[in-house]
Amino acid sequence: MTQIQRTKMPTNRPSAMSGFLKRAARILAVPLALVCSSFSLWASDAPLVADTYISFTSPTAAFGAMPFLHVSATDSALVQFDLSAYPPNTTVNKAYLRLYVNSVPTSGTLSFAVVTSPWGEGSVTYSGPSPAPAVNGPFTAMSASTANSFLLIDVTTQVQNWISGSAANYGLEITATLSTSVYLDSKESQYTS
Repeated sequence: MTQIQRTKMPTNRPSAMSGFLKRAARILAVPLALVCSSFSLWASDAPLVADTYISFTSPTAAFGAMPFLHVSATDSALVQFDLSAYPPNTTVNKAYLRLYVNSVPTSGTLSFAVVTSPWGEGSVTYSGPSPAPAVNGPFTAMSASTANSFLLIDVTTQVQNWISGSAANYGLEITATLSTSVYLDSKESQYTS
């Protein structure tokens, strides 16, 4: 009869499985978790490189230096982030766009769409020499009714597409429905940028 002897694993050596479980637990604890092929995890804020708004009522004016982004039935905001620090094989578990709502003259709904053509913060206008960029249809919408608060918009799919290269990163457009009028802080704001 053959006898099988079992030996106890030393307790001073962590197992590969316990390290994996610790890394997996960190995924749940961060708002923007990026997983590389090497299994390293991190949370990160992507730098905002351009933001402005364009206005139907001032079609040739550029508003890139303003400390706010006005979003209404006649004005829409554009935002773009630099994602070049992330390799194309990065897996994005969750990504949120965080916006500070400074003022809400008229509460309502904001819609978010992917921009599909290039634009420049200092030059884009509604219909002037550097006209508004092309956009896809909205991918989500959110109510904006409280001033001095933050909105969190899930942009996981959009960020993953930009990082992987399956879509060009020209940013997002924020529009408003009907009589909605909201002022968001821009990167030029002295208080929340």
